Amino acid sequence: MKSKFLILALITIIPSLGFAAVFGDFEYTASKAGVTITRYNGTDETVEIPSTINNVPVTSIGASAFAYCDSLTSVTIPNSVTSIGAWAFCGSGLESITIPNSVKSIGEGAFSYCDGLTSATIPNSVTSIGAKAFCGSGLESITIPNSVKSIGEYAFSSCYGLTSVMIPNSVTSIGASAFCGSSLESITIPNSVKSIGKCAFSYSYGLTSVMIPNSVKSIGEYAFSGSPNLTSIDVDQGNLSYKSVNGVLFNKVLTAIIVCPSGKSGIYVIPNSVTSIGAFAFNGCSLTSVTIPTGVKLIGESAFSGLSDLTSIDVDQGNLSYKSVNGVLFNKVLTSIIACPGGKSGVYVIPNSVTSIGASAFCGSGLESITIPNSVKSIGALAFYYCSDLKSITIPNSVKSIGASAFSYSGLTSVAIPNSVKSIEEMAFYHCSALKSITIPNSVTLIGEMAFDWCGALESITIPNSVKSIGASAFSRCGALKSITIPRGA
Repeated sequence: MKSKFLILALITIIPSLGFAAVFGDFEYTASKAGVTITRYNGTDETVEIPSTINNVPVTSIGASAFAYCDSLTSVTIPNSVTSIGAWAFCGSGLESITIPNSVKSIGEGAFSYCDGLTSATIPNSVTSIGAKAFCGSGLESITIPNSVKSIGEYAFSSCYGLTSVMIPNSVTSIGASAFCGSSLESITIPNSVKSIGKCAFSYSYGLTSVMIPNSVKSIGEYAFSGSPNLTSIDVDQGNLSYKSVNGVLFNKVLTAIIVCPSGKSGIYVIPNSVTSIGAFAFNGCSLTSVTIPTGVKLIGESAFSGLSDLTSIDVDQGNLSYKSVNGVLFNKVLTSIIACPGGKSGVYVIPNSVTSIGASAFCGSGLESITIPNSVKSIGALAFYYCSDLKSITIPNSVKSIGASAFSYSGLTSVAIPNSVKSIEEMAFYHCSALKSITIPNSVTLIGEMAFDWCGALESITIPNSVKSIGASAFSRCGALKSITIPRGA
């Protein structure tokens, strides 16, 4: 009899100590604060989460509790629940969700990748929408309540069906990539917003215009880039930090160009007052020609990348920092190539004076062949990214480093890396789907993460004895790879 009482006591005590217990199809833990649902193991299409278990209120839906429950299309969340944990319904079959007024926070990735989720009701009790909360979901429209103060990074990223959103006056910050890759047709940013994060509205294919209110003090790089139909970024006249001229976004005093809308086409002459061009400032634009004035001293990373129609970047002769040769942008002394217009095609020979190829210098270029001289010592990150027409390139013995993603998505069929190179950085040849052969020399000691990932045509590879480290997924998804020789100790 004593043993029976002991067993019953343990059944009652174990959940209260935080150990997992089972209630129907639910796994849970219990504490003084309440019950947390940790996992649903059923296969029902419609699920009602209990408000209490053993007379203890259910207060939380734990991390990944319903993740990848494919059969789940509808769930009822009781008013006792105050928090929805990270990835709680990630990848599930949910088609709609009503979040009760008791919930205060929506965790990271809570409803991410729910492809069938077309609508969601967020109550006034929620104060923050976590990072990636609805990322990759099927949402078509969303109304954010007045209680929300911040929208987390990637919160609605890659919601390809999302055409409208209502952002209330309570929101003060819009996180990085919050609406990146959405189909928003218009956006009203309220006067309460002080900061717009990096890439916040980038690749929003439906956007045609944006109005920046007077409250905004900070706009991250690339915030509106890559939106092909965006022709104008306007700014409230009362804004103390930013100004718009003909739809192009500048700082207030017109010394820095922040972003040119991707929908801009034709010829663009940068105003004489400008001294700096921001990172990704012209990325993805439809311009055919850009003229840089005398006063420009600084050009940010990838400022002219992804301009497939651009054939010439011209520089005023009086500029002391930069120079143009046949429409290609260099530093003044021609030792660094900064940007080759994406509209250039055919063959290009880099001048012998060049010692470095800058980040994104040839990004998206239509060139088929490029000759790198023996003077070049470094190839920057993304230097030849998305050069899909580039079939061949000779890397000279002078090159010591190949930057991250330097040749990703290029059309290269073969490449010989010279003995001077010591490291192949992460994603250097990522997704080079036509690459059949690669020669790695004895000088290389490091092969970075995903360096040759998705090189589907690569059949064999020999890794030299000099290699000490091979990064994660370095040769992942190389479907044709039949043999690989790995030295001891790598």
